[in-house]
Amino acid sequence: MKLAAAQLQSKSGDIQGNISKHIKLTKVAVEHNCDLIFFPELSLSNYEAENACDSAISVDDQNLQVFQTLSDENNIIICLGIPVKKDKALQIGQVIFQPQQARSLYAKQILHEDELPYFVAGEQSVYIGCDNNILAPAICYESMLMPHVEQAVSADANFYLASVAKNKEGVERGYVHYAKIAKQFGITVMMSNGLGPADNFVSFGCSAIWDEQGNCLASLDEKQSGIVVFDKANNTAYSTSIDL
Repeated sequence: MKLAAAQLQSKSGDIQGNISKHIKLTKVAVEHNCDLIFFPELSLSNYEAENACDSAISVDDQNLQVFQTLSDENNIIICLGIPVKKDKALQIGQVIFQPQQARSLYAKQILHEDELPYFVAGEQSVYIGCDNNILAPAICYESMLMPHVEQAVSADANFYLASVAKNKEGVERGYVHYAKIAKQFGITVMMSNGLGPADNFVSFGCSAIWDEQGNCLASLDEKQSGIVVFDKANNTAYSTSIDL
């Protein structure tokens, strides 16, 4: 099994342009024989809480059908971020496309206080099965909280996939925390972060992978677009950058 954490700069208000970048990165993951690729928090819209309503969609929006087709044709799971309409409110969503299955949604369960004026929390955990492994999605702030990873471990998850939107200081804290929980719980942790301006900060990239001993196996830097790949067969990882 091979998993990819994507890194890219999304442009606010340009959903179609962002979709094109997601497609290109997904095709790179396919070329590397990956079984799954996941993207940063709110990757299709860029992270802008105040303007999230302008780019919010429903889970079954037809603009996302291209990802179901990519999933079906290439036997790859695709997890991407977008503000999702929930009744009359919004959620920080991760839409999950699996081959020959109906698309599903994981919504951020624990919101940062800055997000509370704009979003409502998700109500349940979602786990992804892949090659006899259990993968637990986590979205930024909640991935830094021990109860969230403990819940994943109690569900027998052995991979923790953190989709984030972090500035330099957030990345530095994340590197310490993700290494700690990887070693403490004996799980592989992967972080997918964005690049460039987002809300009132700058996303600092540095997407990375930590093995079950807490070692950082591979990463991208704060400028590269691309993917970081983990190969479970031999517990190795590498990064590859591309021009978007």
